[in-house]
Amino acid sequence: MLAENDGRKPLKTRGPVFVILLGPPGCGKGTQARELSKTVGLVHISTGDILRKAAREDTELGRMIQSKMTAGELVPDSLVCQTVVTRTSEPDCESGAILDGFPRTLDQAIFLCPKLPLRQTIVLNLQISRAVLMQRVLGRRTCPACGEIYNIHFRQPRMTGFCDRDSVPLERRTDDNEVTVRQRLLEYEEQIQPLASFFKDMNIRQDISADVDPAALASQLSVLVRAAIDASGKNLG
Repeated sequence: MLAENDGRKPLKTRGPVFVILLGPPGCGKGTQARELSKTVGLVHISTGDILRKAAREDTELGRMIQSKMTAGELVPDSLVCQTVVTRTSEPDCESGAILDGFPRTLDQAIFLCPKLPLRQTIVLNLQISRAVLMQRVLGRRTCPACGEIYNIHFRQPRMTGFCDRDSVPLERRTDDNEVTVRQRLLEYEEQIQPLASFFKDMNIRQDISADVDPAALASQLSVLVRAAIDASGKNLG
């Protein structure tokens, strides 16, 4: 939709739309990001995926990332930020992108925000109760071939234990256990508080209950993102 300017020529569209997904491990960010990408037409950018891709490339950045990964060290913020900015500058991100797994820290957010059109940036903070989160994480099963995610409680494959797409046996992540999940949640809660406050102060954060059925949540997120796209003047189909 193009805005009119006092009867003169319509204004140009106002730029790309960026969606930042926040939420604890196991809340379904990755699943929701993929669904959003399909429904609204924005590119899904998973930080983990692009770091692994960059590490395979014969570039200075790729070699630095690979050296950290090989040593079992965390990739420093400076390299993560550089990788994300490089990815979002590619042609398929001209209309914006869905950022899944970035930013994770306040320093990353402070680096990122000056590079985004904040009037067309929406932060969706997925909030989920501990009981529902445990059910989702402990019931999660993943296809090692295509990455499709299932759950024994509410999203079972057609054939028990096998992926619908490629019939590969599903696996359970070794860290999908109650002790590890509780530890990850404690770490997340410590990390997310300053980040969530930062986005709230910028008036771009929306808190969304993720306790609902994943399909219902996907529909709700789609409505919010489409509204942001409409407000930006973009029409992605």
